[in-house]
Amino acid sequence: MASITHLRRAPQGADADLKVKHDDFSVQVETNSDRMFWVRVERTMDDVVRVSDLKRSSLSYERVAAALELAVSAATNGRPPSSLVFLDVAPSVRDPDLAKQRADAEAAHISRILVLYSSSMGFRITRVEQVSRGAKHDVQVYFDKRT
Repeated sequence: MASITHLRRAPQGADADLKVKHDDFSVQVETNSDRMFWVRVERTMDDVVRVSDLKRSSLSYERVAAALELAVSAATNGRPPSSLVFLDVAPSVRDPDLAKQRADAEAAHISRILVLYSSSMGFRITRVEQVSRGAKHDVQVYFDKRT
């Protein structure tokens, strides 16, 4: 069954080739210009959005932030999130020091994307945390929603 997604803003300019795909469980944004890029977020009934995949590839941080905005808006039906959780940000490795280094590096990339995302959405980032779930590393970001 087809569904209509109301987005905060329509993609324009370089973002016009961002495509939103969705099923009952998630929303994915991809582009024809870079087949190695995608962002996938889980559909949610609360205001915590889980980003299960963020494959930046060669896209600029601005385009990734625009794709994240589209995916979150579609997944929440336009409701602003209080938090984003980026799941399993670094591949699992046996060496805990290497795992932490990889998670730190990915958290830095996520932070750059989030500065652009939060600015576009009118949010202020209040806290960024790295959370370990066994061998997996998540990054959770909290927002203060400005009006």
